[in-house]
Amino acid sequence: MPFFQNSSPMVTLRVTLWVTLWGVLIHHAEALNSTSSSSSSPSNLALDHVIERSVELEHVEGSGYNGLVGPQFFSPFKISAPRFPPTAVIGLSRPLQRGDMPPHVEYVALWNPRGGAPHWGNVYVDHHLQIEGSFIQDGRVVNLTQPSMANEAIRLLQYIGTPESNNFKFVWVLARNLDVSTAISMKIPSDLCSPRLAPAVFQDDGYEFLGEADIDNRLMQYVFQGHVHVVEKVCGSVVQ
Repeated sequence: MPFFQNSSPMVTLRVTLWVTLWGVLIHHAEALNSTSSSSSSPSNLALDHVIERSVELEHVEGSGYNGLVGPQFFSPFKISAPRFPPTAVIGLSRPLQRGDMPPHVEYVALWNPRGGAPHWGNVYVDHHLQIEGSFIQDGRVVNLTQPSMANEAIRLLQYIGTPESNNFKFVWVLARNLDVSTAISMKIPSDLCSPRLAPAVFQDDGYEFLGEADIDNRLMQYVFQGHVHVVEKVCGSVVQ
């Protein structure tokens, strides 16, 4: 089992100091017969919890597929004409916790910068009812509302169809159960040796953050209060 801790020099919250595990959204494939039934609505997506030495963690599970999904599972998003389809995937399939602050709905988003590596991030409506979002590129925060992002390609991950028609579904599961070969992930198209990047949730002590995980190197990063926070492996092994 891998263990991680936050290594960001700008850590101010206790949540970022706890040793924890990360969770990732992956692609769960199932052999479904004609008698099986399941709803694809976000509220019915599976959610698992575990407490390990006072550390709570969550993430998404899968098996059978290679983690690649077609373009129909992404919905184009423009901040000038924002649209959140009911099929869009949100972090942990429910509002994320923010300690004493109101829970926060965050949509899983993918940014494909021109000539650069794709990055996972979030899109949400802030407390002022304004559309916002954030990604991390080269260790820097890139906000959805900054002028340079006006014409960038942003897409929301979505689940359309049914488990019967697709023969798979999206579910959130525990990180230690992750089959990395089926994680919904992206690589740099021109570099087959680049690490796989996947949407991920960091959770601890009443706080939950949707960000991006390097699932090959067991590292995650997310944005909070305008800063990049990094959760990286310090030691550990994986128990199958």
